[in-house]
Amino acid sequence: MAEEVITGDDWDQLNLVVALFYKVRAFVCTKFQKMKRVALNPLCREILKFRQDYYGELKGRRAMMHVAHHPYIVCSWAPAARKLSVNHLIGLYLHEFGHLGSRGDDKQADRWVDKHFGIAIYYTGELELEWVTCEAGERVLAAASTRPRRSRPSRR
Repeated sequence: MAEEVITGDDWDQLNLVVALFYKVRAFVCTKFQKMKRVALNPLCREILKFRQDYYGELKGRRAMMHVAHHPYIVCSWAPAARKLSVNHLIGLYLHEFGHLGSRGDDKQADRWVDKHFGIAIYYTGELELEWVTCEAGERVLAAASTRPRRSRPSRR
């Protein structure tokens, strides 16, 4: 599968996939600090095997990301995910955090995200992948880039 080959020009895009995970995690942590322990496995061999076994039949399946086969780990296959839009990546990551938060299926995961963050997850494109609106994506990125202020000790 040609799309799985990583070339020198791909590293910036791979870094974006990883950086967006940490931004989405920071956003989720604004309400759920326990999600700080969630980590990313950007090169999950299980997803690679799935993609190879079901090449051409990936629609609506675990072709980009999943949770649950390792505790507190969001798995992805970054070489494929790097081709997605930022709004797809944010939608995918929010959906996976929704699984962790709701401990439920796809619908429950999406409902959890909507209930706690007011962000609807849509399914778009050839693979029917998770996606959020530009406004929702901007909200996630803006919240993730603001750091809480440290209080200064008083000088008495």
